[in-house]
Parts: sequence; C-alpha cells; structure tokens
Amino acid sequence: MKNLRNDFLGIELKQNYFEEFKICGIPVPLYSNSSGFIIQFENFDGYLNYISVLKSILFDLELADPDNLKYEIQRSRGFIKNLLKIMQTHFSEKYN
Repeated sequence: MKNLRNDFLGIELKQNYFEEFKICGIPVPLYSNSSGFIIQFENFDGYLNYISVLKSILFDLELADPDNLKYEIQRSRGFIKNLLKIMQTHFSEKYN
C-alpha cells in the first residue's frame, strides 16, 4: 500500500498484527510497512468508519458464539477488542 504523508492518524502496531488481521479475517485499512506496521487514516471520517466496521464485526462474532466456546471466534474477538483499545489510546494521545 502507499505511504501517506499527511495522514490524519497513523497507528503503529507490532509487525505480527498484520498476520493477525489475516488470520482473524479482519479487513486491513490503508497501511505502511516501510518502517514497521502502521495503519493509516486519511481523515476523521475514515477513522470513525473503520471503528464502526470493527464494532459491527465484533457484534456479529458475539452473536455467532454467545457461549464463548469457539477458539477461533474468541481469538478474533480478543484481537478486535485489543485493536480498538490501541486505536482509542493513540487517538487520545494525539488529540487530547
């Protein structure tokens, strides 16, 4: 993917997160991996839309396994929750 120069928000993640996106089947936003794995958002709407997508997927996963018994779903849910927390922390650090 292309590297954005004037992005709204770039969130640096551990390199293994890229593999987790693929394993969990989570859509990857625009990203750069030239100096680590960084997901990027061009504007506030893109950031909010991606959060909405993640929350929608999380809701569907919770419906798919209400008893929390399936490992694959537990892993995906945990990954999404962790990603949402990281995104919130980075946003707060940059804009508060």
